[in-house]
Amino acid sequence: MKYLALALLLSLMLVVQVNGAAAPQGRVVLAEGEPPLTSSMVEDVAGFFGWLFESRFTPAERRELERVLVATWRANDRKEIEAVAQFGEFNAKLAAATAEKRAEVRVAMLPEVLKQMRADSSDFSRLLLGVYENGSVARAGGDARAQPQDAAAQSVAGASGGESLVGSWRASELGMISYQNSVTGASRPGRGTTMQYRFLPGGRYEYNGYLETTVYNCTTTIFNPIAGTYRVEGDRLTLMPKTNKWQQRNNCASSMNKELPGKLDPETYAFRFANEAGGRRLCLTSAKGNEVCYRAE
Repeated sequence: MKYLALALLLSLMLVVQVNGAAAPQGRVVLAEGEPPLTSSMVEDVAGFFGWLFESRFTPAERRELERVLVATWRANDRKEIEAVAQFGEFNAKLAAATAEKRAEVRVAMLPEVLKQMRADSSDFSRLLLGVYENGSVARAGGDARAQPQDAAAQSVAGASGGESLVGSWRASELGMISYQNSVTGASRPGRGTTMQYRFLPGGRYEYNGYLETTVYNCTTTIFNPIAGTYRVEGDRLTLMPKTNKWQQRNNCASSMNKELPGKLDPETYAFRFANEAGGRRLCLTSAKGNEVCYRAE
């Protein structure tokens, strides 16, 4: 995966004004160039992907990242060098954004980033896939998601072989029709959806839904964050939302930008676990009989 493609994608999604200059950082030059590659730039890249994957780079992964970036500088790939140099700015914008906006960006970006990495055979993509797939090394900041299951987690274990719901599960879909930007020439899918459940120890859950539709140069995005509690009874999962919001944005018509409250009614699903070629999945069937399967992250 190319750094430039990621930089362009993030630039389109994260428009946040950052006041003031970034604080100066230590400059250990790793490779000469314009600009030179410094240790702080490597940290910027690791920090961004650590945030996106909700994981920490191991010391060995950081050394490999440094090696890959040094190779980029030595090849004097100007577009990629300029893209890498922007990660410090991206991190500053993420820090200045609201928690909801950061969650929205992560939900929208992660499927596309993983898709590009899996289609690419570069050392950079192989490294990042390893970081993502071995993300259990550490989840951010001692969050309960990183902790092993305790008695509370066991109490919400599923009925299928005692398997637990605790963890992160995602379903994504891209439309078949794409549109080309008449100015930049870039193309993007006409429709994309991402749905993510995160079941936490102790019976809490989070849901993030993201829908993006593009018609020529106009894009509408809908973000639906939900948080609440859940309980398991046999093969039945009941979700009890405490907060639920719908946020809509359109880059061509500001009149379509709005935020509405969502319903807080409990919902019950039949659930089962499945093992497919792509890995372990959690399948939820609604009261209307519609089933959606989510891939374990």
